[in-house]
Amino acid sequence: MCLPEAQAHLNELGHAHPVAAKSSVFDDELDALLAQLNWTRDETTTTLSIEGRKQLGIDVDGWPEALAEESLLAHVLMADDQSSSHR
Repeated sequence: MCLPEAQAHLNELGHAHPVAAKSSVFDDELDALLAQLNWTRDETTTTLSIEGRKQLGIDVDGWPEALAEESLLAHVLMADDQSSSHR
């Protein structure tokens, strides 16, 4: 199994933001993997909030709402990178 093809779309800052193409093959492989693990797919939509981002320690002042998801992902990736360097 591999990630689906993606197109790069530039945000307001000029950073590339990957958008995955829909793929029935990917969905079928994902469903098969989840079944092997006895997991189910959760289609719940997550909602970002200013309070939640503040609890995570993400500086939200001055960030446009359109960059909320990108800033959250960057925060998580940096935290993961910092924690792995302490192992």
